[in-house]
Amino acid sequence: MSPATVARVLGHAFHFAPNDTGRAKLTEEIIECKLDPDDVHCSPELLAGLAHLYVYGMMRVFYNPKGPTPLVSPAQNARSSFGDAVRTPSHLLTPTLVTTQTLRQRTLLRDENRCVFTGCLDAHIYQSLPRGEQLAALTTSEGPAVPIALLTQVAHVISQSLPSNIGGMTQAAREKFVWASTAAAVLERFGGFSAYTILGEDNLNSAANAFTASSTPHDMFDCLDLWLLPAQVWYTLAGNIHLCCAFPISITGPRNKRSSHI
Repeated sequence: MSPATVARVLGHAFHFAPNDTGRAKLTEEIIECKLDPDDVHCSPELLAGLAHLYVYGMMRVFYNPKGPTPLVSPAQNARSSFGDAVRTPSHLLTPTLVTTQTLRQRTLLRDENRCVFTGCLDAHIYQSLPRGEQLAALTTSEGPAVPIALLTQVAHVISQSLPSNIGGMTQAAREKFVWASTAAAVLERFGGFSAYTILGEDNLNSAANAFTASSTPHDMFDCLDLWLLPAQVWYTLAGNIHLCCAFPISITGPRNKRSSHI
């Protein structure tokens, strides 16, 4: 990473830390990147290693490189990806009795049988409703462009594996950050929370790590014909751009009437 990228990554990590505990730990790691305690400057090599660890350690577990994020799959077993990659024993790898079907039932109940992004009812739930309730749902719809029901699935928050040995760092950086050997360690260090405390014995199949979602928002976004053009208006700042599209777009937030137009 370039020094500018390292600075932006660590600044992002510091600013968007979920709590003060994670922010304090990150501050400690940055300060400890000094090769000489009396030196006011940190080692660029170690800072780059720390930024690399944040990108490929912290962010990667939430990112799906093979499709839309969050990963939507009704038959997904989030534990298997960790099990294939993390060799160090971890409570995140402990077998759980929670099946994907049980997890889906729990998330549907908590999310009121709706996609958390669109607010639309689960299609199977809608079909099981009495005719009167189906008509009531139709009359309360936000408009003909907003579907009443969508096919939904279980989406995991943490869905990707985190290797026990993250590659791409120098030998000095690997020796410095020996603590970053498991997914749980990285999450606790940068996130400032214990995965075991939040997920409990259900581990990655905990309802706290999943929610009801539909792939429709991703599919609709993939259909957009968008492109960027540099702004040519004299009063705009240099580097400003216009977002252009082939047709008007209306984006409606979940369960409300607010819309934004492009």
